[in-house]
Order: sequence, then structure tokens, then C-alpha cells
Amino acid sequence: MASENFSQEELIERLLDIRARDIITLTKLLVSQVGKEKAKELIRKARWASWSAMGKKAAEREGHPEDLDGYIEAYFVKELGGMPWVPPTVWDERTEHRAVTTYRAPCIGRSIAKFADEEMKELGIAYCVQDLAWAKGFNPDIKMKMTKTYCAGDDCCQFVIEL
Repeated sequence: MASENFSQEELIERLLDIRARDIITLTKLLVSQVGKEKAKELIRKARWASWSAMGKKAAEREGHPEDLDGYIEAYFVKELGGMPWVPPTVWDERTEHRAVTTYRAPCIGRSIAKFADEEMKELGIAYCVQDLAWAKGFNPDIKMKMTKTYCAGDDCCQFVIEL
């Protein structure tokens, strides 16, 4: 089998790259039909609705924890921990009400940034709202922002989370 010639990390990166190319192709088609701004709005809206709903369901399963540790456990340990390409989260800073993490592992945003032109990178940022949407679905009081992102040209994605 051809996949035996690759490490698990290489296979994951190749799969993410294939997925990114498909996303770029479909996004270009969407832009050709509705224009860049409407495409960005539709992508963000669809991704937000889907991932926010997942966050709400997780909050229900977890008993609606209101503290930052409850959110971190539910998302970064349980949700992301079930994805084989996501390594355990390393925290740059973590206190009772604030957490910062810098993510350098393979992800769809990194693969989109690798293959996209500047217009598609901008649309890639709209695509990468899932972490923010999941957080807001989980607890509307969470303040989460991406201070760095692959699609903006950074060498990582960085999240600042406050509650």
C-alpha cells in the first residue's frame, strides 16, 4: 500500500493539503458566482453556524461549565483531542481567566495558506472561524481572538481566550 511509505504526520499533511485544494477550488467557484465579499460572508456564516452548534451541544454534555478550565477541557482536550492530527495543546500563558496558545501543527488553515493566492488567503481567514464559533456556542461570555493566523501570513495561529 502506498500510504505505508509515509509517516502518520506526512499522511495527515497530505490529506489536509488535498482538502485545502478542494476548498480553494470551491471558494473560487463561489466567488465567481456571488463576488468576493458575499462569498466571505457566506463561508463565515456557514462555518459559524455549524461550529457554534457543536459548541452548544458540548456545553450541554458538559453541564454548561462557566469557568475557563471547563471550556479548555471540553474543547482543547476532548474535542480537539479526538482529531488525530491535533497535538496536545501547549499553553504560552494560562491563568484562571486568560489563556494563550500558539498553534504550529498542521491544520486546514496552514494548508490553505500554502496553496492560496492573496485573495484566497483572505477568504481562508473567513473559513477559519471554527475555533471562535465553537467557543461562543459553548459559552457566549468567552472572549476569544486570533492574534496570528497562517492565512494572514503568520508562521502560526495564536489564540487569546478570556473568560
